[in-house]
Amino acid sequence: MFARTDLIRRIGGFDEDFSLYGEDRDLCLSIRRAGFRRARREHTWEMRFERVFALMNLI
Repeated sequence: MFARTDLIRRIGGFDEDFSLYGEDRDLCLSIRRAGFRRARREHTWEMRFERVFALMNLI
């Protein structure tokens, strides 16, 4: 998920009351309520480093 910085600031960012999971969905709903719409990009990819970070926390 990508969003412009000014948009995130305008809606107040992520709701910190979410401790785990759901904060991204809530952010999307807040963006939609603010009158913006979603856009989908074809042919995009992402790289995740979750396993590396998980191992780093054990050290």
